Amino acid sequence: MTDRLPHDDYADEVTSALHAAGWPSDTACWTESPDGERLEIAVRRRVGDLIRNDEWPHGCGIGWDQREGWIYIYSAAPGAYPNVDYLTDELYAAPGDVAAAARLLAAGRLDQLPFPGHEWEHAGQLRAAVAEWEADAAWEIDELPTID
Repeated sequence: MTDRLPHDDYADEVTSALHAAGWPSDTACWTESPDGERLEIAVRRRVGDLIRNDEWPHGCGIGWDQREGWIYIYSAAPGAYPNVDYLTDELYAAPGDVAAAARLLAAGRLDQLPFPGHEWEHAGQLRAAVAEWEADAAWEIDELPTID
């Protein structure tokens, strides 16, 4: 079994697009499946680091999963339940479009979000790999022993 998840290459492409769009070189995306059912990408650098403090006083994060697509998450107050809004229109948005949407977010141009971009050129392959991964994950859950 490999340690790679089906969306690792997508995360790498988004990271490269963010760097090309001028995000700091320490910006990175990491992938995970915290519950064994959902695939996630999270941007390692907080968007709040790039935005004036009065616009995002409690920071803002960017993430993706195979069901919702790209979103941004922010809190109105410390410890408050986070707000979630769509960053892009496409579930498998082109990495350059994710970077463009992130730049709009960082500039506080929320009226231009979600970004109406294009689907990633490898979205079909990723969609198929995600479906295969989900089928394998469902099989593994079905195989768990039951306690009588």
